[in-house]
Amino acid sequence: MRFYPLLTQAGDFDVYIWYVDDAGHYDSITTEVFYNNGNDDTTLVLDQTSSGGQWVSLGRFAFQGTDQEYGDLL
Repeated sequence: MRFYPLLTQAGDFDVYIWYVDDAGHYDSITTEVFYNNGNDDTTLVLDQTSSGGQWVSLGRFAFQGTDQEYGDLL
């Protein structure tokens, strides 16, 4: 699943993911954030069996506000 941010200007932005609180979820999911006009990416592996029911920070990233920047849930 791919998510494109709707940005009106370049800048450093916090990126979050939210999922329901359910111990039966996957204990290893991969997310990727493509930023800096799509030139850089960060891959994160999350355990969805904990920290559910709230926004979970993936980090702060430098976005240029182009259509080459997005987040993937793999």
